[in-house]
This record gives sequence, structure tokens and C-alpha cells, in this order.
Amino acid sequence: MLNQKIELLSGDAQKHALDFAAYLQTNDMQADGEHGEITHKGKTLAYMHIDGKPELPGPWTIWPQGDFSHVPEGFAFDDAMKEIAWANVNVCGSCGSNCAPGSRQTVFGKEFDNLCGSVLAFNNPDADTLVCVKKLFEMKVLL
Repeated sequence: MLNQKIELLSGDAQKHALDFAAYLQTNDMQADGEHGEITHKGKTLAYMHIDGKPELPGPWTIWPQGDFSHVPEGFAFDDAMKEIAWANVNVCGSCGSNCAPGSRQTVFGKEFDNLCGSVLAFNNPDADTLVCVKKLFEMKVLL
């Protein structure tokens, strides 16, 4: 199913999505279900949407799930990763997910206003952004 959706993408977006799909498979993570749930050993790590369309949430968006208020003690997550996460905070767009008008939340030690219930949204991630997403997954798998 994931590879069929990846076919909706083109160029670098498709290349990055194929690399991400390989990463998921290599790390025993599944991406399936109606809402693109990404799981590892029964634990939800994220939701993903791929439709290839130019308007949000397309062409490709990943919403990591969990508490990203701080970096767990002893976990390697540097300032560059925090900057990527901060650049991808998910401001509430009144989409009907019952979080409107959003709330004040802390993401890796920095406070933001009007964030959605899914505090991060990586839209059309490039290679560097996917490194950050993978670190977030690693963080959640270890906890």
C-alpha cells in the first residue's frame, strides 16, 4: 500500500519517500491503515498522508505522535535537530480534530502558541528533515 501511494509523488519527494519506506522496513516499522499509521511493535509513532496534491496535507506529510516537550536525558538530539523540529511545528488550522483554536505547547524547551494536538507536521520532508523524523522515531522506540 505504501509503495502505491509513493507512486503519486515525483522527483525528490518520491526519492525521499522511497528512502523513508526502506528505513521503515529495515527498522521493523509498519506504515498502513486508513490514516497511514506508522507503528513499531504495536506502538504508534506517527501518521502519514501521501496524495501527491500540491495543497496541504499533500503531497506528503508526517505527523509524529507523542510528547516532544523535552529531550529525554541521555538521548542525542542536538540543536540542529531542535531547529528542524521548531521549523515544523503544527499550527492549528481548525481542521476538525477538536483542538481548535490550538494550545500553547512546549516543543524541545521552546514555547509555541496555537499548536495542533499533533504538535509537529513535516510536510514534503527533504533528506535533512527526514533525519530529524527518524531521530524522533528512535526517541519514541527507546522510551
